[in-house]
Amino acid sequence: MNVEGARQGLAVRRAWLVLALISVAACGGGGSGGSATPGGGTAAAPACPDRGGLCADELLGDSAARPTGSQFFAPGADAGDAHHPFEGSVSVLPVKMFASGLEAEGRDAFPRFTVSFITVDEVLLPLDRDIIFGGGPDRWNIILSPGRIWSEPGDQGMSRASFPFTLVTNQWNEAHNGVATFLYDDVRMTRIRFQVSQETALWNKLDFWGVAQASYAPGPVDGADAAASDFRQELAGRVQVKPWSQLSVDHGAVDDAEFTRNLNPSDLSVTGVLVDDTLYMQRAATRSGDYPYPLEMRHGVFSVTKSAGAALAMLRLAEKYGDQVFDLFITDYLDVTATHDGWNGVTFGDVLSMTVGVGDRHPNQFAAATFADENDENSSVWREVWNSFSKERKLKNAFKYGDYPWGAGQVVRYNTAHTFILGAAMDS
Repeated sequence: MNVEGARQGLAVRRAWLVLALISVAACGGGGSGGSATPGGGTAAAPACPDRGGLCADELLGDSAARPTGSQFFAPGADAGDAHHPFEGSVSVLPVKMFASGLEAEGRDAFPRFTVSFITVDEVLLPLDRDIIFGGGPDRWNIILSPGRIWSEPGDQGMSRASFPFTLVTNQWNEAHNGVATFLYDDVRMTRIRFQVSQETALWNKLDFWGVAQASYAPGPVDGADAAASDFRQELAGRVQVKPWSQLSVDHGAVDDAEFTRNLNPSDLSVTGVLVDDTLYMQRAATRSGDYPYPLEMRHGVFSVTKSAGAALAMLRLAEKYGDQVFDLFITDYLDVTATHDGWNGVTFGDVLSMTVGVGDRHPNQFAAATFADENDENSSVWREVWNSFSKERKLKNAFKYGDYPWGAGQVVRYNTAHTFILGAAMDS
């Protein structure tokens, strides 16, 4: 598996114009249509053709899930306000998912979770938006994000809801974006229909879909008012977002092709340009059509985590404690278990710059070997680092790399394990 090949970056087009292209393994395409029958005709239209298999009778019944268009997880043209608020605890049981595509690495179960939800205006807000761990390294974790509540005429007096989610792993930082929907009223909710058709994982492109059993315990949620206030403040602090078509209106003619030149459309998830604090977004394509919650998509951005992510965290520490944080020693904040003294004198700034002076392969400082130890699947240390899932064990294995004959601050050697060490030190 060549994880390095999936890494992406940010390209600065002009001083006033930043184009952020996150290249991920997501294929564009429309929703599903009629299917051919063995006799050469077409299958009978579903009972509710305008909802793509997500009508009330299908959500209330025991019908099996099937992939459908992403648009059916969003309010339809005849949608109105929800008949009921949604506040309470939701528990979802794990279920084996249907899958298509490349190998799922044994991870084929939708994860179990119990989370409180509230509604903020028309938004369905999960109160836990961190990674919810699925119980082991061989299982999916999940991130829940804000969705919507609404009503539709054919829903038998119930209200309808949907929310985006992301399946993630402990190992490769891959992110598989999906969406789920259900009906509910004051006392119950239906089973949850879900599907996944977009990911940041070039090596693991596949679709998931299924039906999960869910239980709803309606009632007041502790901290609901504070959470709603915080969420409104969060929304108010976001940059203004406009559709891509508005860019030419606001700033003159734009050559659309230039922004994605030489990029495969099937490898693009979200494309946008930031101009004067306004984000102009193109469509967020998935293999099932445009994603209904593009601003809530999560992405495993790989090397950007080490450059932009670690740098932003360091700048926050510098803002809070002073610029001297760049000169702090790793050995003062972590139990360094290396069997050599190569970590002595290594600063936070050295690790951020990837000039640690610690590693195994190509111990020649003049060798063109920036990625000497990165993605070296033949290295037992590399395998141990990537197959460790607790912070303590991963740190212990990350400190197993040997000592180069030069000191810190001399030679750039890219190593993801070192950025993990920096993150742990910053956390300390």
